[in-house]
Amino acid sequence: MKRCVLLILVFLFISSCAIWHKDKMIESEDNGIVIVNFAENSNLEQAGAKVQDVLWKYDGEVVYSVTQLDKLKKNVKTDMVTVELKRGDKIIVVEIPAGKLGVYLLPIPREHDFEGDATMIEGVGKLGWGMDMDVSFFGCLTRIEELKGDNLSYSDLLVLSGYGMRTCFFDGWCPSSPDATCGYDTGSRILKKLGYDFDYYFLEGLVNQEEYENLDYSEIDNIRKMVMESIDAGWPVMAVDLIQVPEWGIITGYQKGGKELLCRTYFDQTEGYEIARKVPWVLIRIKGKKEIEIEKLYHDLLTDALPFFEIEKFENYSNGLQALQMWILDLRDEEALSLKSPDDFHETGFTNSWIYYCLTDSRTKMGDYLEENREKFGISSEAMSTLIKLYKNEGELLQKGMQNVTGMEVQNTPETWTPEMRHNQAATLEEIKNLEIKILEILKTI
Repeated sequence: MKRCVLLILVFLFISSCAIWHKDKMIESEDNGIVIVNFAENSNLEQAGAKVQDVLWKYDGEVVYSVTQLDKLKKNVKTDMVTVELKRGDKIIVVEIPAGKLGVYLLPIPREHDFEGDATMIEGVGKLGWGMDMDVSFFGCLTRIEELKGDNLSYSDLLVLSGYGMRTCFFDGWCPSSPDATCGYDTGSRILKKLGYDFDYYFLEGLVNQEEYENLDYSEIDNIRKMVMESIDAGWPVMAVDLIQVPEWGIITGYQKGGKELLCRTYFDQTEGYEIARKVPWVLIRIKGKKEIEIEKLYHDLLTDALPFFEIEKFENYSNGLQALQMWILDLRDEEALSLKSPDDFHETGFTNSWIYYCLTDSRTKMGDYLEENREKFGISSEAMSTLIKLYKNEGELLQKGMQNVTGMEVQNTPETWTPEMRHNQAATLEEIKNLEIKILEILKTI
């Protein structure tokens, strides 16, 4: 996530903090989360809370993440609950109704003093939304390309991987649908095409960041050792879920014998490297890179494109034309949406906005990129002109249809994300599907 510009000011999507060793939680003055805005009729604001207050304790428990706060709220058995706020050196205690707080929250900004044994790879650039690198996998790979590769740009990677043509949708509204490595894995696809030698690592047993009893700590030790070896060899490690939600980031170093990892993520609160606050559960270790013919990537993109449209499913994700159809059906399923709890309804609207934004961004970049690099693809001028026109049309339609999608910072309710908006969005996606069918017809002739 991003886009429009995405502010990670959400009730449910900022996950728990954890440290890269066996301690379940380090309770310190760094805990708590900052109030950055209020929703309309906020219970907490009405009780006297202010922007920049730190939400320190809820029902007597120290708060260290929005996900953990959400669990604390669900465990309350009384109608009223005590909340402690930090305002400067003061602790302010208020009592509010149990349930929604009506606040937008962010972690406490912090600067880091690194240890004397810190080992780091210098020169890894910042990541962030609003920097025209909104799909986190390609943002991370762009930084690695700058450091170790052929210096391909974010747009180069997004398009030449096939992501610009890709549509994936998890029936059930999963926000991972736009992730480059979920469904049709365009992340692995571009790594292979760029000549990278790499391995995936998955941390088994990590079902939830707070359920540490599920973890195999010998496996964590092995992964820590792998990360240290990679950093020592000069290769950053790509990883999911280093700071907040499961987005890609880059492990750039380590200290304290590998117990703390240094990183770049989309959630950094400092100018320099951050210290990872969670146990990453997916990692990509790059071990080397061979030289490639970049010109071949342009030819292969269009000649190998049919699976992006025709294959109906990759893993549990609908793909291509089928993904658009499933998305349209879910938007029109008013009965299922009406049965969702308020939190689930908000999460569904957030997910819908995120997927829609990523589709808009990818199709807009695809049209612009084809136009700017038309001579590199080696197809007829007529076919290329038609593809450019079709992708430009998709981008324009999707941008126009953004009015029917709630903003990423909006609390989704039946009043803010209405049946009419969903009906109109489904109609836009029907038009996109028809354009995709025409694109597929052109690609079959190449």
